[in-house]
Amino acid sequence: MGAEKQSVRLRQAVLAAKDLPAACAALESGLGVGEPFHDPGVGLFGLENAVFAIGDTFLEVVSPVQEDTAAGRYMARHGGDCGYMAIFDLEDLEGARARAQELGIRTVWQVDLPDISATHLHPADTHGARLPRSVAPTRHVALGRPGVDRTKGSGRPRQAARHHTRGR
Repeated sequence: MGAEKQSVRLRQAVLAAKDLPAACAALESGLGVGEPFHDPGVGLFGLENAVFAIGDTFLEVVSPVQEDTAAGRYMARHGGDCGYMAIFDLEDLEGARARAQELGIRTVWQVDLPDISATHLHPADTHGARLPRSVAPTRHVALGRPGVDRTKGSGRPRQAARHHTRGR
């Protein structure tokens, strides 16, 4: 028999924008989302962000605050604001990490904490995750482990879940 299929779900979509407050205002107005969480941890990548909880998933907007960031270079190549990253939850994160390594896919960033794990894959090695251009192209793929109670977990999910979406 073949390998078991594992569950994969989109956990978070990430947009890149030059003007973070304007992008947030557009999302708040257009989607009716509540106040976002701002994660100071993205400063490691030269970014500032806003993370909106939408049900049990998240919509994040990142904006460069330093020169020569990966997000800034990607925006420059695509003429401005754009789709940037898709983050997926996988049941077998360790297996996915091993397969990526076997395929020669480099890891850009990885973290393993007691209640959350994540791996960002190098976009040049994954050839990017391309959605139809009518949706928005995204270049970066990140993998994580599901099962975290998003209202009690660590990092962005816990914080963003405090800010529920407003009723429409």
